[in-house]
Amino acid sequence: MAPKTIEVTIMGQSYTIKGDADEEYIRTLARTVDSRMKELFEKNPAINPFKAAIIVSINLADQLFQCRKQNDNTNQFLDKKVDALSNLLKF
Repeated sequence: MAPKTIEVTIMGQSYTIKGDADEEYIRTLARTVDSRMKELFEKNPAINPFKAAIIVSINLADQLFQCRKQNDNTNQFLDKKVDALSNLLKF
């Protein structure tokens, strides 16, 4: 399947995104970035757009890492529970 080309707008700028992901998913990602950028500019209107993009990127990366950590912790917890249950079922 050929990559799709999708136009999105972030902070009033149009960007062409090419990818295999669902169009609505890509638009949701773009809306999230746009929303975070606008939120940052509301708090600090004089911020340099490049600096704002870096700050938003770091914040989103932090969220990603926190979710991965939580997922890893959940998987470890479940692995321990499965092992405990498995040991109980052994004769």
